[in-house]
Formats: sequence, C-alpha cells, structure tokens
Amino acid sequence: MQEAVRKKKIQAEAQAFQDLRGTLEWLKAQGDLIETDKPVDPDLEVTGLQKHLDGGCPVLFNNVKGKPDHRVVTNLFGDMNVINKMFGWKDDVSARASSPTRCRIRSSRLRCRRAKRRARKW
Repeated sequence: MQEAVRKKKIQAEAQAFQDLRGTLEWLKAQGDLIETDKPVDPDLEVTGLQKHLDGGCPVLFNNVKGKPDHRVVTNLFGDMNVINKMFGWKDDVSARASSPTRCRIRSSRLRCRRAKRRARKW
C-alpha cells in the first residue's frame, strides 16, 4: 500500500518537471520561488537583480517592460538545495554519484573525451 502511494507521488512529481510551467508551479508550492509583479526593465535591471540574488532562490518576474506577454525566470539552478529537491537528491554527494556524466549523455566517446579535455583546461 505504501509502495503504491510512493509511486504515485513520484509520478506526480515527474509530471511537474515535464515543462517549465510545471516546474515553476512545483517550486512555488514548495516555497522556493520568489515571484514579483513589479515592472522590471529587461535590458539591464533583470541582470542586475539576478546578479544581486545569485546563489539564491529562483526569481520569476511577471511584469517585463516592453514585453506585455512575457515573463522572465532567473536563478533556476542558482541554489544547490533547490536543485537537490528538484532532482530528488538527498545532498550534493548523492547528486554527483547518481547523476549521469557527460560520457553517458553524449553518444560518442570522442565527444566525451574532448569535453573532459576542455574541462581540464578551464
């Protein structure tokens, strides 16, 4: 019985992450999304606010000047605690152990090796 309830909960959370809207709704329900209706300038104001809040919760701007039907989200992956919750990881260590590496994501080993070499140079 508990296993069936757990599976349904996992499926419901997986459906929330199928698109950006579902992810934002899930973050809002979790209390991890800052949402504002204050008008912001998309040119430099949004980036300035994002830089100020860097490493914090995701921020959703609903009122972008000059863009009547657009919204802007920043810091979606800015906080490791939010990332861990989104992917169902307990902490950063389990996230590294269970996450797919670039080698698994990429189809060719050649690309994987080049990506590793580039990462070492940086």
